[in-house]
Amino acid sequence: MDNSDLTTWGEEVKLYGFEDNTEEITSKGLNFDGNNDYVEFKSTADYSKGFTLSFYGIIYTDSYTGIFVKQRENDVLYSCRFGLEKDKFTFNTSKNKSDSKWELGGNLNIPCNYKLENIEYFDLIFDANTNEFKLYQNNKFVDSDIVNEKYWHGESGGKQIMEDDKISCYLGRFWGNAGIGHVNDEDTWNCTKLTLYSLRLYNRPLNENELKSNYDKTIAAHTIEQ
Repeated sequence: MDNSDLTTWGEEVKLYGFEDNTEEITSKGLNFDGNNDYVEFKSTADYSKGFTLSFYGIIYTDSYTGIFVKQRENDVLYSCRFGLEKDKFTFNTSKNKSDSKWELGGNLNIPCNYKLENIEYFDLIFDANTNEFKLYQNNKFVDSDIVNEKYWHGESGGKQIMEDDKISCYLGRFWGNAGIGHVNDEDTWNCTKLTLYSLRLYNRPLNENELKSNYDKTIAAHTIEQ
């Protein structure tokens, strides 16, 4: 994908709000203004092995910042949501219980330490064979936990949602009560203020060597472009 030529993104990828300010699209990434900027696309991969989501960018608010969401329209209980909140990397999916030490209000809230307006790198890995989540921050292991098998494999679980070709994926857009620092204070679609330099989604858990290779290449590429 070449930011100087949006046709390389593919016909199924739709950008909203960025036409208001072309400076939000740079050679290094995308700057979401928190008002009306988001990206929509479809994903139909097989997630029977799990996933790895890698994020490299800047967070600007302590309230919930939705990074990547796949969701049925206006139905937060049929969604996979990846985001950041004060001192937490968050993930939630489905109506099924996770039975995790991290669970709070239906979300997995994984404690981490990041600073607002700093560039941060996160990897969230889920192994569908062992039902284990792992979080890495700046290529350092943070924590892990095992969840209930139905959380991913059950009816309306994460696997079904991520493989559902009838619903969209969103960058910079999420459904919920945005709270302070966002446009709306009621349950509705919200956009997040976010600088996104790199986002990778794999339909399998990456090993530590693969994580390190991606981290090193991403940091090196960003440094060269500065």
